Amino acid sequence: MTVKPRTIHRINRRFVTITSLFLLLHLLSLFNTQLHAQLVGEQAELERLETQAMNAMAIGDPHGAALSIGKAAMMLAILAKKDFDGTLKSAYSGTESLFRTQENSYRAIALFEQAGGQPPAPTGACQLLTLANHHNVTAKKIFSNIDRTESSKAVSIVQQYMPQVQEWLGIVQELQAEFACS
Repeated sequence: MTVKPRTIHRINRRFVTITSLFLLLHLLSLFNTQLHAQLVGEQAELERLETQAMNAMAIGDPHGAALSIGKAAMMLAILAKKDFDGTLKSAYSGTESLFRTQENSYRAIALFEQAGGQPPAPTGACQLLTLANHHNVTAKKIFSNIDRTESSKAVSIVQQYMPQVQEWLGIVQELQAEFACS
């Protein structure tokens, strides 16, 4: 039995098509894996920066803490711009606002200490605390608008950080009183 050249050409074309589809599917799965790894890496970096900020405050370095938590806030702003899920984008924005609250509070503490650590605080420190309060109110508003009835990454973020929003509201008010801000 002989095979016609047309049939061979048709078989080769099908083989190339099937091989191309397989290669495309393989590349898509690699891209998806890489994207997941990148998100896991970004989450790990956020946690590292948050821990670094807490450690800096524990050793009395508010400037270092402000730098670390400011980098984490910047990462969240970038993640919020990349993400297409509106709820997750909101959760990232709310967390960014919380981290900006912390950053401005740490900067205010650094400025207060740099000025001698005695009330009344420099005007700049009080202005930073006012800005921190503004960011905290923003974080609370964003988190409050996220629907928590469904289980998602955004809800997990809100559950993780909403208690900190409440805590930082009190911290900022205590710092304003301690610094004798009017």
